[in-house]
Amino acid sequence: MLRPWCLSFWRIELKKVVITQSGEVLIARGVIEVEVNSVVEDITQGKHIHAGSILFIEDGAEISIAYEDGTAFHQTQHGQIVDNNEISDALSDAAEIAQLQDLISAEKDPTVMLPETAAGSGLSNEGESHFISVGRTGHETIAAAGYSTIGTTQISFDTTDGIESSDIDEPSTLESDSNTIAEDTVATGNVLNNDTDIDNDLSVTSFEVEGSRYSAGTTVILDDGSLVLNTDGSYIFTPNENWNGTVPVIIYTVNTDLSSTLNIIVTPVADDFTDDNEVRTISEDSPEVSGNVIDGSSVDGDVSLTSFTVDGDNTVYQADGSDITIADVGTFSLDSQGDYTFTPAANYNGAVPVITYSLTDGSSTDTSSLSITV
Repeated sequence: MLRPWCLSFWRIELKKVVITQSGEVLIARGVIEVEVNSVVEDITQGKHIHAGSILFIEDGAEISIAYEDGTAFHQTQHGQIVDNNEISDALSDAAEIAQLQDLISAEKDPTVMLPETAAGSGLSNEGESHFISVGRTGHETIAAAGYSTIGTTQISFDTTDGIESSDIDEPSTLESDSNTIAEDTVATGNVLNNDTDIDNDLSVTSFEVEGSRYSAGTTVILDDGSLVLNTDGSYIFTPNENWNGTVPVIIYTVNTDLSSTLNIIVTPVADDFTDDNEVRTISEDSPEVSGNVIDGSSVDGDVSLTSFTVDGDNTVYQADGSDITIADVGTFSLDSQGDYTFTPAANYNGAVPVITYSLTDGSSTDTSSLSITV
């Protein structure tokens, strides 16, 4: 049995508690040490504590032990420290506690079988009886026997473990969104599909475009099209006809006050365009005549000429404004802007060989023709 003088080297700020049942440490906060067979170790969660162990608990520390019989021990140390001499040798003896349990199990009154004792450090006995004596000096030492109360009158009481539990609101995780569509198509999607929050159902409260903020569900007319972003995260962007480019960045805010972005890109497509055939009639021996063959337009860009051919001649001429000679007919020139000149040969009359030219708007092409009659 451990004697008080053996503990004189411990810090006076550690309170002693005798544990009389074996169990496992569930909670260990602060400085808590255990001595078993004169060996001192730190207490950690999950450690097995044997009956008869002496705990040394620092002020403010907390420990909970699950006993093997299903009961539990919990101690939160907030008071002053018990003097080493205030722990009775009897409290450290698990066998004495076990004897009390045996008396109760045998339906014997331990207050009759054992003599009365006075508070203090002195111990006494009668005959072969053993008893526990606790010296009370204004502090207290707890010995938890863990006696089962099955079949006996039970006293119910509530305890608190000193642990405050509160819900922790984890922050939302928002990811940027992007959508690329072809010209003359509609962009749809949902900005919340890749956003998460384990504590809340996310919804869009507002969105911002080019510095202007709008409530969710508002339809906004932009220079390049119309946009609506709803509270459930769904959106629709309808670009203007034949428009392509990058939509201004859309910044949306959710009900947890965090924000992310939506980027929409509209890629161009080749829009077909047409240029009408040109027909012109001039008089014999007319001086040089001029005109322009381009009468079409394209939404994709400016229309220009690249080259031309003359019926009956396999040569492909560049539309650079240079004069070419059509044998016995006259001279002709055509540039990239569609401007042409024709000077008929003297005394020539009749049809000029058809001139076929190629046009482009930068993304698509077309061909047309110029027919001149003298």
